[in-house]
Amino acid sequence: MNVTIVGPGAMGCLFAFLLIRSHINVWILDYKKERAEFIRKNGLKIEDIDDCYHQPFSSITVDPEKIHETDLFIVCVKAYDTTKAIQGISSAIRDNSVILTLQNGIGNIEQMERFVDRNRIVAGVTAQGSTSLGWGHVRYAGKGKTLLGMVDNNKEIVYKITQIFNNANIETEITDNLIGALWTKLIVNAVINPLTALLRVTNGELLKFSSLEIIMKKIINEAETVAQQKNITLLYPNIFERIQLVCKATAPNRSSTLQDILKGKKTEIEYINGAIVREAIKNGLRAPFNEAITYLIHSVEQLEIHFRDENYKHLNREAELGNNKNRF
Repeated sequence: MNVTIVGPGAMGCLFAFLLIRSHINVWILDYKKERAEFIRKNGLKIEDIDDCYHQPFSSITVDPEKIHETDLFIVCVKAYDTTKAIQGISSAIRDNSVILTLQNGIGNIEQMERFVDRNRIVAGVTAQGSTSLGWGHVRYAGKGKTLLGMVDNNKEIVYKITQIFNNANIETEITDNLIGALWTKLIVNAVINPLTALLRVTNGELLKFSSLEIIMKKIINEAETVAQQKNITLLYPNIFERIQLVCKATAPNRSSTLQDILKGKKTEIEYINGAIVREAIKNGLRAPFNEAITYLIHSVEQLEIHFRDENYKHLNREAELGNNKNRF
């Protein structure tokens, strides 16, 4: 099977590395030419608690024409870039190509359905922990189970992908409750991602703040109420306990939202806590804690941009002063 990873972020590079090690033919599609050239030259580097692994890798491109033989596309871009990503690979999608989303949040399937037949979309959630340390450089912060489910009547496809992943040491199971799995992961992310970003801590450090328990449970309760209203059965009866286990299992990991904030990038908060707020409103409910969290993260995004701009101006002013001094 020929696989193309769409998006060389932390998760995309990790899955590419693991699949390559199991002798799967893997391409990575990027949109940044400079980053693609860097990874082509330097390969993939994966660190875990035991060792650091280097994988030479040249099959990365910004040209969709080079990936036209792809059987499986694994979409690992940010949720707000899903539509752009699908449009970008549209010329390379064949009649028998399958698109798998392992992205955060909800709404990715709906974006894909606008361009791809529903029976060719597979969705899943993964508890693999990965932190980006640079282009093509990832810290493998914790192994976790991956769940795949059918968006439509494509059980045979899901089974084949599951086999490929398990052969690549990516522990994977098929779930008959895909929506429940997506919402369970959504709620876990709605707690861990914004709180780690606001406090600037790793996943494991969240457990050190006993005062956070009330906030965590408020976020969870609002989301669970929406899920119940939509007749969604979550995977675990006690989501708070599940979140504690995830924090322990991925203790050194920096959540994707924290990574985005530290890099001054846009976060996926609108597809996580913001999505819970929108679904609540659609169902005649309110989610004030999730709404507050969403606004707080947006405020932090703006603050980071402001400080970076001010720092840039400050550096420019220093450079100008230096140039002026050199004139006399």
